[in-house]
Amino acid sequence: MNFILVDFVNIKNNLLPLTYFRPVAGIRCGIFTLQEKWEYLLQQPVSCLTENYLQEKFPVHYESVNTYINAAVFADEKLLQAIDNLKTGEVLKKDESVIAFKAEVLNWQQAQEYKAKPVEYTGQVDGIFAPYDIFQKNKEQIQKDFQWITQNRTGESISPTNTVIGDYPVFLEKGVKMEACIINAEEGPVYFGKNVVILEGTMMRGPLAILDHAVIKMGAKRT
Repeated sequence: MNFILVDFVNIKNNLLPLTYFRPVAGIRCGIFTLQEKWEYLLQQPVSCLTENYLQEKFPVHYESVNTYINAAVFADEKLLQAIDNLKTGEVLKKDESVIAFKAEVLNWQQAQEYKAKPVEYTGQVDGIFAPYDIFQKNKEQIQKDFQWITQNRTGESISPTNTVIGDYPVFLEKGVKMEACIINAEEGPVYFGKNVVILEGTMMRGPLAILDHAVIKMGAKRT
């Protein structure tokens, strides 16, 4: 099945100015963007259906029948089961909000007005619907994404010059350079992406994600 993340006008407008230059699915909350969360869960690429001026940079991929998902919604295993059960011409809703639907090829305007047989979703739905959601939900999403990205994997060893406090895990991808730093993992996990450089004296508190190729200056603090 081909999956497409749809920008709905009301949510896209709520998220301005962040969505002037990217689809809603390009917003990052936790370790992954909204699009990357769905791609990880589905284990396949997904594309975005957005306004025409953005579509050239973010091309949409169609098949004869497609599953369209509200781009603002967090990827979730139980929700995916309900989406998979949709038949062509059905729309999954939660309290009158469109979560997903299955249909043939639609352009962005047609997707806004798509009407089909409603199916009510009884589970919980969460996502990014206003800018403050990015910050309020970041902690929870870091923890969830951390479990996904580190599942059945072993990270690189932490240099003994660093001090690690707490019981939550600390995961290093390849190429991380970090010496004489303090990592407090008492309240959440800490993730370091590929080729991250953390200079001496930096103090960090989880939950925290420092993504690929980031450089943290000497003596920096993250509380």
